[in-house]
Amino acid sequence: MGNSAGNWDTMEEEATRRKFERARLRHKRRVRNQMTAYMVVAILTIAAGAGLFIGGRQFVHVVAERRLAAQRAKEAEAAEATEETVAALEEEAAAAEEEQEQQTVETPEPAAEEEAGPTREELLGEYVDKLLADMPLKDKVAGMFLVTPEQLTGVDAAIKAGDGTQEALQDMAVGGLVYCRKNIKSEEQIEEMLSATRDMSKYPLFLATTEPGGDMGHLTESLALEQVASPAAIAENGDAKAAYEAGETLAKRLVKAGFSMNVAPAVNLTTESMNDEERALSFGSDPGTASILLGEEVRGFEENGIRTAVGLFPTKPEKGKGNIPTTDTTKPDLENGDFVMVQAAINAGCRIVQVGNLAAPRIVGDNTPCSMSTVIITELLRGDFGYDGIVMTDAMDDAVITDYYTADQAAVAAIKAGADVIYRPEDLQKAIEGVLEAVNSGAIPESRIDESIRRIYLVKCEGQIEE
Repeated sequence: MGNSAGNWDTMEEEATRRKFERARLRHKRRVRNQMTAYMVVAILTIAAGAGLFIGGRQFVHVVAERRLAAQRAKEAEAAEATEETVAALEEEAAAAEEEQEQQTVETPEPAAEEEAGPTREELLGEYVDKLLADMPLKDKVAGMFLVTPEQLTGVDAAIKAGDGTQEALQDMAVGGLVYCRKNIKSEEQIEEMLSATRDMSKYPLFLATTEPGGDMGHLTESLALEQVASPAAIAENGDAKAAYEAGETLAKRLVKAGFSMNVAPAVNLTTESMNDEERALSFGSDPGTASILLGEEVRGFEENGIRTAVGLFPTKPEKGKGNIPTTDTTKPDLENGDFVMVQAAINAGCRIVQVGNLAAPRIVGDNTPCSMSTVIITELLRGDFGYDGIVMTDAMDDAVITDYYTADQAAVAAIKAGADVIYRPEDLQKAIEGVLEAVNSGAIPESRIDESIRRIYLVKCEGQIEE
Protein backbone atom coordinates (compact mmCIF):
# COMPACT_ATOMS: atom_id res chain seq x y z
CA MET A 1 0.00 0.00 0.00
CA GLY A 2 2.92 2.31 0.78
CA ASN A 3 4.48 1.74 -2.70
CA SER A 4 1.13 2.51 -4.40
CA ALA A 5 0.89 5.87 -2.57
CA GLY A 6 4.46 6.76 -3.53
CA ASN A 7 3.85 5.96 -7.22
CA TRP A 8 0.73 8.14 -7.25
CA ASP A 9 2.56 11.15 -5.74
CA THR A 10 5.26 10.88 -8.45
CA MET A 11 2.70 10.66 -11.30
CA GLU A 12 0.77 13.62 -9.93
CA GLU A 13 3.91 15.79 -9.80
CA GLU A 14 4.81 14.80 -13.40
CA ALA A 15 1.31 15.66 -14.66
CA THR A 16 1.46 19.11 -13.00
CA ARG A 17 4.88 19.84 -14.53
CA ARG A 18 3.69 18.86 -18.02
CA LYS A 19 0.56 20.99 -17.72
CA PHE A 20 2.59 24.05 -16.65
CA GLU A 21 5.04 23.60 -19.57
CA ARG A 22 2.22 23.48 -22.16
CA ALA A 23 0.63 26.62 -20.73
CA ARG A 24 3.98 28.47 -20.87
CA LEU A 25 4.48 27.55 -24.56
CA ARG A 26 0.96 28.65 -25.48
CA HIS A 27 1.47 32.01 -23.82
CA LYS A 28 4.78 32.47 -25.64
CA ARG A 29 3.20 31.76 -29.05
CA ARG A 30 0.29 34.11 -28.31
CA VAL A 31 2.63 37.00 -27.47
CA ARG A 32 4.73 36.30 -30.58
CA ASN A 33 1.67 36.35 -32.87
CA GLN A 34 0.31 39.51 -31.29
CA MET A 35 3.66 41.32 -31.65
CA THR A 36 3.78 40.34 -35.32
CA ALA A 37 0.30 41.68 -35.93
CA TYR A 38 1.05 44.93 -34.11
CA MET A 39 4.24 45.50 -36.07
CA VAL A 40 2.43 44.97 -39.35
CA VAL A 41 -0.27 47.45 -38.36
CA ALA A 42 2.31 50.01 -37.28
CA ILE A 43 4.26 49.72 -40.51
CA LEU A 44 1.14 50.05 -42.58
CA THR A 45 0.02 53.07 -40.55
CA ILE A 46 3.31 54.81 -41.22
CA ALA A 47 3.05 53.90 -44.84
CA ALA A 48 -0.48 55.23 -44.95
CA GLY A 49 0.73 58.51 -43.49
CA ALA A 50 3.33 58.77 -46.14
CA GLY A 51 0.66 58.05 -48.72
CA LEU A 52 -0.85 61.47 -48.11
CA PHE A 53 1.98 62.78 -50.11
CA ILE A 54 1.55 60.38 -52.93
CA GLY A 55 -1.30 59.47 -55.15
CA GLY A 56 -4.70 58.10 -54.32
CA ARG A 57 -3.75 54.76 -55.83
CA GLN A 58 -1.11 54.30 -53.18
CA PHE A 59 -3.58 55.24 -50.41
CA VAL A 60 -5.98 52.58 -51.54
CA HIS A 61 -3.17 50.07 -51.58
CA VAL A 62 -2.25 50.94 -47.97
CA VAL A 63 -5.83 50.52 -46.79
CA ALA A 64 -5.94 47.14 -48.45
CA GLU A 65 -2.74 46.13 -46.75
CA ARG A 66 -4.11 47.20 -43.33
CA ARG A 67 -7.22 45.13 -43.90
CA LEU A 68 -5.06 42.15 -44.84
CA ALA A 69 -2.93 42.58 -41.69
CA ALA A 70 -6.03 42.74 -39.51
CA GLN A 71 -7.38 39.62 -41.17
CA ARG A 72 -4.08 37.81 -40.54
CA ALA A 73 -4.15 38.86 -36.85
CA LYS A 74 -7.64 37.40 -36.48
CA GLU A 75 -6.55 34.22 -38.21
CA ALA A 76 -3.56 34.01 -35.85
CA GLU A 77 -5.82 34.42 -32.81
CA ALA A 78 -8.19 31.76 -34.20
CA ALA A 79 -5.28 29.39 -34.74
CA GLU A 80 -4.10 30.07 -31.18
CA ALA A 81 -7.59 29.35 -29.85
CA THR A 82 -7.66 26.12 -31.86
CA GLU A 83 -4.26 25.15 -30.49
CA GLU A 84 -5.48 25.84 -26.91
CA THR A 85 -8.53 23.65 -27.51
CA VAL A 86 -6.33 20.84 -28.83
CA ALA A 87 -3.99 21.23 -25.83
CA ALA A 88 -6.92 21.13 -23.41
CA LEU A 89 -8.16 17.94 -25.01
CA GLU A 90 -4.67 16.50 -24.78
CA GLU A 91 -4.57 17.41 -21.10
CA GLU A 92 -7.93 15.74 -20.46
CA ALA A 93 -6.76 12.61 -22.29
CA ALA A 94 -3.52 12.57 -20.29
CA ALA A 95 -5.41 13.01 -17.03
CA ALA A 96 -7.74 10.14 -17.93
CA GLU A 97 -4.74 7.97 -18.78
CA GLU A 98 -3.06 8.83 -15.47
CA GLU A 99 -6.28 8.06 -13.57
CA GLN A 100 -6.47 4.71 -15.32
CA GLU A 101 -2.85 4.00 -14.38
CA GLN A 102 -3.62 4.95 -10.76
CA GLN A 103 -6.56 2.57 -10.67
CA THR A 104 -4.41 -0.17 -12.14
CA VAL A 105 -1.75 0.35 -9.47
CA GLU A 106 -4.03 0.87 -6.48
CA THR A 107 -6.74 -1.70 -7.20
CA PRO A 108 -5.32 -5.12 -6.33
CA GLU A 109 -6.53 -8.35 -7.79
CA PRO A 110 -9.13 -10.02 -5.53
CA ALA A 111 -7.19 -12.32 -3.23
CA ALA A 112 -8.03 -15.97 -3.57
CA GLU A 113 -9.57 -17.31 -0.36
CA GLU A 114 -7.18 -19.58 1.48
CA GLU A 115 -8.58 -22.97 2.27
CA ALA A 116 -8.94 -23.54 6.01
CA GLY A 117 -6.59 -26.21 7.30
CA PRO A 118 -7.78 -29.24 9.27
CA THR A 119 -8.80 -28.64 12.87
CA ARG A 120 -6.97 -30.18 15.81
CA GLU A 121 -9.85 -32.62 16.27
CA GLU A 122 -9.70 -33.64 12.60
CA LEU A 123 -5.95 -34.21 12.79
CA LEU A 124 -6.41 -36.31 15.93
CA GLY A 125 -9.15 -38.34 14.27
CA GLU A 126 -7.00 -39.02 11.20
CA TYR A 127 -4.06 -40.03 13.41
CA VAL A 128 -6.17 -42.45 15.45
CA ASP A 129 -7.83 -43.93 12.36
CA LYS A 130 -4.42 -44.70 10.85
CA LEU A 131 -3.24 -46.20 14.13
CA LEU A 132 -6.26 -48.50 14.35
CA ALA A 133 -6.55 -49.35 10.64
CA ASP A 134 -4.51 -52.57 10.77
CA MET A 135 -5.06 -53.50 14.44
CA PRO A 136 -6.20 -57.13 14.83
CA LEU A 137 -9.58 -57.74 16.45
CA LYS A 138 -7.97 -59.50 19.42
CA ASP A 139 -5.81 -56.44 20.14
CA LYS A 140 -8.83 -54.15 19.87
CA VAL A 141 -10.75 -56.23 22.38
CA ALA A 142 -7.77 -56.48 24.74
CA GLY A 143 -7.37 -52.71 24.45
CA MET A 144 -10.73 -52.33 26.22
CA PHE A 145 -9.38 -53.74 29.51
CA LEU A 146 -7.68 -51.88 32.37
CA VAL A 147 -6.11 -54.44 34.73
CA THR A 148 -3.59 -54.81 37.54
CA PRO A 149 -0.08 -56.04 36.64
CA GLU A 150 -0.86 -59.17 38.66
CA GLN A 151 -3.96 -59.89 36.52
CA LEU A 152 -1.80 -59.49 33.42
CA THR A 153 1.21 -61.58 34.49
CA GLY A 154 -0.13 -63.92 37.16
CA VAL A 155 2.48 -62.94 39.79
CA ASP A 156 1.55 -62.17 43.40
CA ALA A 157 3.00 -58.66 43.61
CA ALA A 158 4.57 -56.97 40.60
CA ILE A 159 7.34 -54.50 41.43
CA LYS A 160 9.35 -54.78 38.22
CA ALA A 161 8.56 -55.03 34.52
CA GLY A 162 10.53 -58.01 33.19
CA ASP A 163 10.22 -60.69 30.55
CA GLY A 164 6.92 -61.90 31.97
CA THR A 165 5.38 -58.44 31.52
CA GLN A 166 6.68 -58.15 27.99
CA GLU A 167 5.37 -61.58 26.93
CA ALA A 168 1.99 -60.89 28.49
CA LEU A 169 1.67 -57.50 26.76
CA GLN A 170 2.47 -59.09 23.40
CA ASP A 171 -0.15 -61.80 23.94
CA MET A 172 -2.84 -59.61 25.53
CA ALA A 173 -2.35 -56.00 24.48
CA VAL A 174 -4.41 -54.50 27.29
CA GLY A 175 -5.39 -50.86 27.22
CA GLY A 176 -3.78 -50.04 30.54
CA LEU A 177 -2.51 -51.11 33.95
CA VAL A 178 -3.56 -49.90 37.39
CA TYR A 179 -1.13 -49.97 40.33
CA CYS A 180 -1.67 -49.92 44.09
CA ARG A 181 0.45 -49.66 47.23
CA LYS A 182 2.07 -53.10 46.92
CA ASN A 183 3.49 -52.14 43.51
CA ILE A 184 5.19 -48.95 44.76
CA LYS A 185 8.40 -49.31 46.79
CA SER A 186 10.45 -46.20 45.96
CA GLU A 187 10.52 -43.30 43.53
CA GLU A 188 13.27 -44.86 41.43
CA GLN A 189 11.56 -48.27 41.40
CA ILE A 190 8.14 -47.08 40.27
CA GLU A 191 9.59 -44.70 37.67
CA GLU A 192 11.71 -47.49 36.20
CA MET A 193 8.85 -49.98 36.28
CA LEU A 194 6.39 -47.70 34.50
CA SER A 195 8.95 -46.57 31.93
CA ALA A 196 9.89 -50.15 31.07
CA THR A 197 6.24 -51.20 30.85
CA ARG A 198 5.47 -48.35 28.50
CA ASP A 199 8.38 -49.34 26.23
CA MET A 200 7.30 -53.00 26.16
CA SER A 201 3.79 -52.30 24.92
CA LYS A 202 2.85 -52.40 21.23
CA TYR A 203 0.34 -49.63 21.80
CA PRO A 204 -0.10 -46.57 24.05
CA LEU A 205 -1.07 -47.49 27.60
CA PHE A 206 -3.08 -45.90 30.37
CA LEU A 207 -0.90 -46.22 33.50
CA ALA A 208 -3.18 -45.57 36.46
CA THR A 209 -3.39 -45.42 40.23
CA THR A 210 -5.73 -43.87 42.79
CA GLU A 211 -4.69 -40.53 44.30
CA PRO A 212 -7.68 -38.65 45.79
CA GLY A 213 -5.78 -36.53 48.30
CA GLY A 214 -5.40 -36.85 52.06
CA ASP A 215 -3.85 -40.04 53.42
CA MET A 216 -5.55 -42.42 50.99
CA GLY A 217 -3.39 -41.95 47.91
CA HIS A 218 -1.41 -45.02 46.88
CA LEU A 219 1.62 -43.02 45.71
CA THR A 220 1.54 -40.55 48.60
CA GLU A 221 1.25 -43.24 51.25
CA SER A 222 3.79 -45.66 49.72
CA LEU A 223 6.48 -43.00 49.30
CA ALA A 224 5.58 -41.11 52.52
CA LEU A 225 5.09 -37.89 50.56
CA GLU A 226 3.63 -34.72 52.04
CA GLN A 227 -0.13 -35.02 52.12
CA VAL A 228 -2.34 -32.85 49.94
CA ALA A 229 -5.69 -31.73 51.37
CA SER A 230 -8.45 -34.29 50.99
CA PRO A 231 -11.75 -33.33 49.29
CA ALA A 232 -13.47 -33.16 52.69
CA ALA A 233 -10.77 -30.82 54.05
CA ILE A 234 -11.08 -28.58 50.99
CA ALA A 235 -14.86 -28.55 51.41
CA GLU A 236 -14.54 -27.25 54.98
CA ASN A 237 -13.05 -23.99 53.68
CA GLY A 238 -14.86 -23.96 50.33
CA ASP A 239 -11.67 -22.68 48.66
CA ALA A 240 -11.78 -23.23 44.88
CA LYS A 241 -8.14 -22.19 44.50
CA ALA A 242 -7.10 -24.81 47.04
CA ALA A 243 -9.05 -27.43 45.08
CA TYR A 244 -7.23 -26.58 41.86
CA GLU A 245 -3.84 -26.55 43.61
CA ALA A 246 -4.53 -29.97 45.13
CA GLY A 247 -5.20 -31.41 41.69
CA GLU A 248 -2.17 -29.64 40.24
CA THR A 249 0.21 -30.87 42.98
CA LEU A 250 -1.00 -34.46 42.78
CA ALA A 251 -0.88 -34.42 38.97
CA LYS A 252 2.76 -33.33 38.94
CA ARG A 253 3.67 -36.14 41.35
CA LEU A 254 1.90 -38.69 39.21
CA VAL A 255 3.45 -37.46 35.96
CA LYS A 256 6.93 -37.53 37.49
CA ALA A 257 6.44 -41.16 38.48
CA GLY A 258 5.16 -42.04 35.00
CA PHE A 259 1.41 -42.28 35.53
CA SER A 260 -1.14 -40.92 33.05
CA MET A 261 -4.47 -41.65 34.78
CA ASN A 262 -5.97 -41.16 38.24
CA VAL A 263 -8.98 -43.27 39.24
CA ALA A 264 -10.34 -40.32 41.22
CA PRO A 265 -11.78 -37.94 42.38
CA ALA A 266 -15.21 -39.00 43.61
CA VAL A 267 -18.27 -37.19 42.23
CA ASN A 268 -20.74 -38.22 44.93
CA LEU A 269 -22.17 -35.81 47.48
CA THR A 270 -21.83 -36.57 51.18
CA THR A 271 -24.73 -38.63 52.58
CA GLU A 272 -25.59 -40.04 56.00
CA SER A 273 -25.07 -43.60 54.75
CA MET A 274 -21.39 -42.98 53.93
CA ASN A 275 -18.62 -44.38 56.13
CA ASP A 276 -15.67 -42.21 57.25
CA GLU A 277 -13.50 -43.10 54.26
CA GLU A 278 -16.26 -42.28 51.79
CA ARG A 279 -16.93 -38.98 53.56
CA ALA A 280 -13.25 -38.02 53.29
CA LEU A 281 -13.47 -38.51 49.50
CA SER A 282 -16.53 -36.24 49.12
CA PHE A 283 -16.56 -32.47 48.53
CA GLY A 284 -19.58 -32.03 50.81
CA SER A 285 -23.34 -32.22 50.66
CA ASP A 286 -24.17 -28.89 48.96
CA PRO A 287 -24.28 -29.41 45.15
CA GLY A 288 -23.53 -25.75 44.39
CA THR A 289 -20.30 -25.51 46.38
CA ALA A 290 -19.23 -29.13 45.94
CA SER A 291 -19.55 -29.03 42.15
CA ILE A 292 -17.32 -25.94 41.95
CA LEU A 293 -14.64 -27.56 44.12
CA LEU A 294 -14.80 -30.82 42.20
CA GLY A 295 -14.55 -29.01 38.86
CA GLU A 296 -11.49 -27.07 39.99
CA GLU A 297 -9.68 -30.17 41.24
CA VAL A 298 -10.45 -32.03 38.02
CA ARG A 299 -9.13 -29.04 36.06
CA GLY A 300 -5.96 -29.09 38.18
CA PHE A 301 -5.36 -32.71 37.17
CA GLU A 302 -6.35 -32.43 33.51
CA GLU A 303 -4.36 -29.26 32.81
CA ASN A 304 -1.23 -30.84 34.27
CA GLY A 305 -1.12 -34.08 32.32
CA ILE A 306 -3.31 -36.53 34.25
CA ARG A 307 -6.57 -38.01 32.99
CA THR A 308 -9.19 -38.27 35.71
CA ALA A 309 -11.59 -41.22 35.91
CA VAL A 310 -14.34 -39.82 38.12
CA GLY A 311 -16.97 -41.99 39.79
CA LEU A 312 -19.27 -43.36 40.69
CA PHE A 313 -22.15 -42.79 38.27
CA PRO A 314 -25.06 -42.45 38.85
CA THR A 315 -24.53 -42.35 42.64
CA LYS A 316 -23.25 -44.25 45.69
CA PRO A 317 -25.25 -47.19 47.06
CA GLU A 318 -27.27 -46.64 50.21
CA LYS A 319 -27.56 -50.21 51.43
CA GLY A 320 -26.52 -53.80 50.88
CA LYS A 321 -23.17 -55.46 51.47
CA GLY A 322 -23.77 -59.19 51.04
CA ASN A 323 -25.91 -58.76 47.93
CA ILE A 324 -25.65 -56.18 45.14
CA PRO A 325 -25.50 -52.70 46.75
CA THR A 326 -28.67 -50.77 46.00
CA THR A 327 -30.01 -47.23 45.91
CA ASP A 328 -33.67 -46.29 46.09
CA THR A 329 -33.05 -42.83 44.66
CA THR A 330 -34.86 -41.69 41.52
CA LYS A 331 -33.63 -39.83 38.48
CA PRO A 332 -35.30 -36.52 39.55
CA ASP A 333 -33.57 -36.86 42.94
CA LEU A 334 -30.16 -37.12 41.26
CA GLU A 335 -30.76 -34.24 38.85
CA ASN A 336 -30.30 -31.79 41.71
CA GLY A 337 -27.56 -33.81 43.39
CA ASP A 338 -24.91 -36.17 42.04
CA PHE A 339 -25.77 -35.36 38.42
CA VAL A 340 -24.71 -31.76 39.05
CA MET A 341 -21.34 -33.11 40.22
CA VAL A 342 -20.87 -35.35 37.18
CA GLN A 343 -21.70 -32.50 34.82
CA ALA A 344 -19.19 -30.23 36.61
CA ALA A 345 -16.44 -32.83 36.15
CA ILE A 346 -17.25 -33.23 32.45
CA ASN A 347 -17.31 -29.46 31.95
CA ALA A 348 -13.89 -29.24 33.63
CA GLY A 349 -12.35 -31.60 31.06
CA CYS A 350 -12.90 -35.07 32.49
CA ARG A 351 -12.98 -37.66 29.70
CA ILE A 352 -13.47 -40.86 31.74
CA VAL A 353 -16.55 -41.61 33.87
CA GLN A 354 -16.68 -44.74 36.01
CA VAL A 355 -20.09 -46.40 36.40
CA GLY A 356 -20.79 -48.16 39.70
CA ASN A 357 -21.74 -51.78 40.31
CA LEU A 358 -24.80 -50.83 42.38
CA ALA A 359 -28.39 -51.54 41.43
CA ALA A 360 -30.79 -48.61 40.90
CA PRO A 361 -34.19 -50.29 40.39
CA ARG A 362 -36.16 -47.03 40.49
CA ILE A 363 -34.11 -45.82 37.51
CA VAL A 364 -33.27 -49.03 35.65
CA GLY A 365 -36.43 -50.97 36.42
CA ASP A 366 -34.68 -54.03 37.83
CA ASN A 367 -31.58 -55.02 39.82
CA THR A 368 -29.15 -55.10 36.89
CA PRO A 369 -25.85 -53.52 38.05
CA CYS A 370 -25.50 -50.02 36.61
CA SER A 371 -22.13 -51.02 35.09
CA MET A 372 -24.07 -53.47 32.85
CA SER A 373 -27.19 -51.36 32.28
CA THR A 374 -28.11 -49.91 28.89
CA VAL A 375 -30.49 -47.53 30.65
CA ILE A 376 -27.69 -46.07 32.77
CA ILE A 377 -24.85 -46.00 30.22
CA THR A 378 -26.47 -45.47 26.83
CA GLU A 379 -29.76 -43.77 27.62
CA LEU A 380 -28.80 -41.68 30.65
CA LEU A 381 -25.07 -40.92 30.49
CA ARG A 382 -24.68 -40.80 26.73
CA GLY A 383 -28.22 -39.71 25.88
CA ASP A 384 -29.34 -37.26 28.57
CA PHE A 385 -25.86 -35.95 29.39
CA GLY A 386 -24.64 -36.01 25.78
CA TYR A 387 -21.38 -37.48 27.08
CA ASP A 388 -19.02 -38.74 24.35
CA GLY A 389 -15.99 -39.66 26.47
CA ILE A 390 -14.88 -43.01 27.84
CA VAL A 391 -17.24 -45.01 30.04
CA MET A 392 -15.38 -47.35 32.42
CA THR A 393 -16.97 -49.96 34.63
CA ASP A 394 -16.47 -50.30 38.36
CA ALA A 395 -14.14 -53.13 39.47
CA MET A 396 -15.47 -56.34 37.95
CA ASP A 397 -13.49 -58.51 40.38
CA ASP A 398 -15.67 -57.30 43.29
CA ALA A 399 -17.79 -59.95 44.97
CA VAL A 400 -20.96 -58.06 44.05
CA ILE A 401 -20.20 -59.03 40.42
CA THR A 402 -18.33 -62.33 40.73
CA ASP A 403 -21.09 -63.80 42.92
CA TYR A 404 -23.55 -63.49 40.05
CA TYR A 405 -21.54 -63.39 36.80
CA THR A 406 -18.53 -65.10 35.27
CA ALA A 407 -15.74 -62.89 33.93
CA ASP A 408 -16.84 -63.33 30.30
CA GLN A 409 -20.53 -62.77 31.09
CA ALA A 410 -19.79 -59.56 32.95
CA ALA A 411 -17.52 -58.20 30.20
CA VAL A 412 -19.97 -59.01 27.40
CA ALA A 413 -22.92 -57.51 29.31
CA ALA A 414 -21.02 -54.30 30.06
CA ILE A 415 -19.93 -53.83 26.43
CA LYS A 416 -23.46 -54.47 25.17
CA ALA A 417 -24.70 -51.82 27.60
CA GLY A 418 -22.24 -49.28 26.16
CA ALA A 419 -19.11 -49.50 28.36
CA ASP A 420 -15.75 -48.83 26.68
CA VAL A 421 -13.34 -50.04 29.38
CA ILE A 422 -13.71 -53.15 31.56
CA TYR A 423 -11.96 -52.39 34.85
CA ARG A 424 -10.24 -55.25 36.71
CA PRO A 425 -12.05 -58.36 35.42
CA GLU A 426 -11.91 -61.45 37.62
CA ASP A 427 -10.18 -63.46 34.86
CA LEU A 428 -8.58 -61.42 32.07
CA GLN A 429 -7.99 -64.31 29.65
CA LYS A 430 -11.52 -65.62 30.02
CA ALA A 431 -13.04 -62.14 29.67
CA ILE A 432 -11.13 -61.40 26.42
CA GLU A 433 -12.04 -64.79 24.94
CA GLY A 434 -15.68 -64.29 25.88
CA VAL A 435 -15.87 -60.94 24.10
CA LEU A 436 -14.11 -62.36 21.00
CA GLU A 437 -16.59 -65.21 20.88
CA ALA A 438 -19.50 -62.75 21.18
CA VAL A 439 -18.13 -60.74 18.25
CA ASN A 440 -17.52 -63.81 16.10
CA SER A 441 -21.03 -65.10 16.81
CA GLY A 442 -22.63 -61.73 16.02
CA ALA A 443 -23.86 -61.17 19.57
CA ILE A 444 -21.68 -58.02 19.62
CA PRO A 445 -21.15 -56.23 16.26
CA GLU A 446 -17.49 -55.60 15.48
CA SER A 447 -18.48 -51.98 14.85
CA ARG A 448 -19.35 -51.77 18.55
CA ILE A 449 -15.75 -52.74 19.40
CA ASP A 450 -14.41 -50.23 16.85
CA GLU A 451 -16.54 -47.51 18.41
CA SER A 452 -15.09 -48.06 21.87
CA ILE A 453 -11.46 -48.55 20.87
CA ARG A 454 -11.57 -45.36 18.77
CA ARG A 455 -13.06 -43.44 21.70
CA ILE A 456 -10.29 -44.79 23.97
CA TYR A 457 -7.51 -43.80 21.56
CA LEU A 458 -8.92 -40.32 20.97
CA VAL A 459 -8.32 -39.72 24.68
CA LYS A 460 -5.00 -41.59 24.84
CA CYS A 461 -3.49 -39.79 21.87
CA GLU A 462 -4.90 -36.31 22.45
CA GLY A 463 -1.62 -35.04 23.90
CA GLN A 464 0.33 -36.25 20.87
CA ILE A 465 -1.29 -33.79 18.47
CA GLU A 466 0.50 -30.43 18.29
CA GLU A 467 -1.58 -27.25 18.26
